[in-house]
Amino acid sequence: MKIDFKKLIIGVLVFSVLLAAFSLVYYYIYFLPQLEIKQIELERQKQEQLERQLEEERKERERVRERNRYLLEQCLNQAYDAYETGWNKSCESLEREKDCDLPSDLADHWNKIHREYREDCFKKYPQD
Repeated sequence: MKIDFKKLIIGVLVFSVLLAAFSLVYYYIYFLPQLEIKQIELERQKQEQLERQLEEERKERERVRERNRYLLEQCLNQAYDAYETGWNKSCESLEREKDCDLPSDLADHWNKIHREYREDCFKKYPQD
């Protein structure tokens, strides 16, 4: 039995060309599109994660804003109560009725304290 090397070489070359062609077809028709789909899906997941993170940060800022509003209101009420209590005690010490007209130096003193308390409240609980 004699081997025809010419036909064998042609057969090997044809097989090699077909194998290369099928490999290219597989790469461009199946593998590359799947890779692109995975990359698109990964980008979509990253975008969703970023959007969730931004939404959580927005909610947290809103919670802080609401908390500050509430605490500011409480602080301002306390500042006014302290102001009113001090004013009325000054009235009592002068043997006057509550919410009386105080001498200007005393009135200025309590107004200054009230203003400082209010300023402290706005510093502690800033509003956007």
